Amino acid sequence: MTRPPYSRPEPGQALVVHANEYGDAIQAGRQLRQNGGELPGMASGPAGTQVIVENTTGATVDEYSALGITGLIYDPTSITDLGQSARGLFMTGAAIDADAQRDQLVITQEPIPAGGLGRAVMVGATLARVDVQDEADGYALAQDGSGELKSNPNGGAAILAKGSGTGVVWAWVDLTGYRASARTYWATITGAVSTTGNQTIYNVAEAYPRAGTGLAAFAAVTGGRTGTALCVAEASNTGTLAGAVSTASGAYPAGFGAVRIPNGTVVRVHEVVQDAGTVLGVFQHGHTAHDGTCT
Repeated sequence: MTRPPYSRPEPGQALVVHANEYGDAIQAGRQLRQNGGELPGMASGPAGTQVIVENTTGATVDEYSALGITGLIYDPTSITDLGQSARGLFMTGAAIDADAQRDQLVITQEPIPAGGLGRAVMVGATLARVDVQDEADGYALAQDGSGELKSNPNGGAAILAKGSGTGVVWAWVDLTGYRASARTYWATITGAVSTTGNQTIYNVAEAYPRAGTGLAAFAAVTGGRTGTALCVAEASNTGTLAGAVSTASGAYPAGFGAVRIPNGTVVRVHEVVQDAGTVLGVFQHGHTAHDGTCT
């Protein structure tokens, strides 16, 4: 009986090498030579969970560089057998767009030529280059168009160990939990863009409590994020204020009016990527100044 392709020969069975087995062996040999004795997907060293990424940047990407994930090479809906799914997780990676890909990050584990495949870490510990803004920062985030991460105090990849000083240093970072924390940060309100009905779109700047207590402890983050955000507790119509205070008659009591949250208020902002790819910040709470006198 002829041996099926990719099956182990039985004792006494004639050895017949099928054409597809021979072709795959040649291809594997070429990959071994190109990758210094390792096939893409083989674990190497103490790094975290590895995936295979295709470099779509148009240029060679260095080892331990950040790439933004843009898609899957093998769509789960196209998997028809276990052999296909066992190949591993194959992704496409591009230069970081921080707005769209801040929470979709891998760190390469080898140089990857333009259009080539290579190993990358998506979860767990890996070496990376980190542009340290403040030596007290305990995390690192992806930054636009760069293979380097940028340090941050609010969240992202936890910095396990790093070189001393500011600027670009080598660091061990842990990507576990990165996706969950990369889009949430403390900020202070710095102004208002517009007000529609009773809802204001606020300007915000990233902040962090460096020392002390109370709101005065929150200081601006060096190289931190800025953007716009809205308070989901504020109504977007002209009939009801936050807290269900009705203004359906179109008039406030004498001496009263809608007042936006004042500048300097500290809020917890979460970034939401909208359908159009733009990023909107939202927060739930912020204290409001009040005009008028209650009797």
